[in-house]
Amino acid sequence: MIEVFNEISNRMVKSMMFYSEMADAFDFLSLHGLKRIMETMHIETVCARRGLHRYALNHLNKLIDEGNITTEHYIDPSWFSHVRADVDPTTRKNYLISAMSKWVAWEAETKRYYEERFKKLTDNSKIAEADKINELILCIDKELKYSTRKMLDYKGVNYDAYYVMYDQKELHEEYEKRLKDEFKIEMC
Repeated sequence: MIEVFNEISNRMVKSMMFYSEMADAFDFLSLHGLKRIMETMHIETVCARRGLHRYALNHLNKLIDEGNITTEHYIDPSWFSHVRADVDPTTRKNYLISAMSKWVAWEAETKRYYEERFKKLTDNSKIAEADKINELILCIDKELKYSTRKMLDYKGVNYDAYYVMYDQKELHEEYEKRLKDEFKIEMC
């Protein structure tokens, strides 16, 4: 059942790229708290992927083969010809509305993806392997809950710029602490 691990690892690489690109977009828009969340999720996914590979090697005695990975891009290509100072409040709000929906959709899609692989493993009586995947599902489930709440929080105030910008400092500090405490990482 190494194929399941191959597929999940592939999805994790896509997730790392998604979070990295979202972090860049949020940073470009001066939404530093959301940027820090995406950076943290990127790093957590790197660690989870590494754990998945170690599990496959140590329990299945096989290498994970991710094959060819195709990714999408979430930053408008026209942004690459601009600087941060060019971002106006309407652009920031419109992208934030879109990005929050994409984030929630990403987490929901990833959860479904992992659950389908979990079912494949349990249907084939691969219970220990399924338990490893279930650990990932539980983490994604928490992220889905958090991202949905954050989206509904912003939506509840119609993505008010003052509310959103005020929220960034607290988010930035919370996730900066999380990176330092859990991963011993300091990012400037």
